[in-house]
Amino acid sequence: MNLQDILYVAEIARTGSFSKAAENLYVTEPTISQQIKKLENELHVQLFRRSTRRVELTGAGEAFVRHAAPIAASYEALRDSMRQLSRESQRSLSIGMMTNMYAVRLPEFFRAFCLAHPDLDAKLQTSSYLELRESLLRGQIDYAVLKMHADMKKYFDTRVFTRVLLREETLYVLLAGHLAPAGKTELRLRDIARLPVIIDSVGSSMYRTVEQMYQEAGLELPLAAIHTGDVETVLLSVEHGDGITFGSDSIIAYYRDRYQFTAIPLVPTVMNSIYLVCRKELRPTSYDRALFRGLREWLKSDKAPEGNP
Repeated sequence: MNLQDILYVAEIARTGSFSKAAENLYVTEPTISQQIKKLENELHVQLFRRSTRRVELTGAGEAFVRHAAPIAASYEALRDSMRQLSRESQRSLSIGMMTNMYAVRLPEFFRAFCLAHPDLDAKLQTSSYLELRESLLRGQIDYAVLKMHADMKKYFDTRVFTRVLLREETLYVLLAGHLAPAGKTELRLRDIARLPVIIDSVGSSMYRTVEQMYQEAGLELPLAAIHTGDVETVLLSVEHGDGITFGSDSIIAYYRDRYQFTAIPLVPTVMNSIYLVCRKELRPTSYDRALFRGLREWLKSDKAPEGNP
């Protein structure tokens, strides 16, 4: 028996699932299953009862977890403490962002922040929101800046992550002028139900947002294309009248001088807000606090596009 065995058992007990525990510990399900079987053979006890619905602890398993849980918790605390000391001593800061953060000029802010703190080892990377989640959990990045609608919040549970609201935005329907229903100053999904929808699904959360909206309205999502790769391809298709898309305040403000489209508010209102996310146990350094202040000021300033189209 070793520390890895203890962590495996504690995580399976916590989640009630071999597959979920494997996912959280970044190993395959066969790996964790084989290791538990090996541990049970070594200890000559059965730790778990496996069923099609849920994995449950046996009496021996409950006794094991009573002793193992404090060890697992101490290990996690030690690891997090060392990470924190490493960040402070090395003066490091790593941030991940979704591609739609270009619309609020986050890379421009980050360059200015690095110039103001030349002794800081700072890194910025771009990923999808699920990749950002995994990078946060693995400690590969300290913070993520991302747009998050209601459905996305389940991926960033407040028991594991701290979410700081930086800015609230609303969702609009973007379409070529000739496709806009006459006399409409706001649109419901039923007003545009037959128009094809073009969505960037590569590294984006918008597809899931829109899919859920259509499902809740009892409508079929009429897709024209979903694998476009970037928002500019989407907006060019919208400008040509190939279909419609959806975008928030910052997307509209950033691209309205580059592409021709009409933006009409969607009702009921759908919020798509910008959050700064980190692991709950991460303690901010002085550089982190400077980052928080700078981000808030940036997003409230004239440098960041705001307002309705």
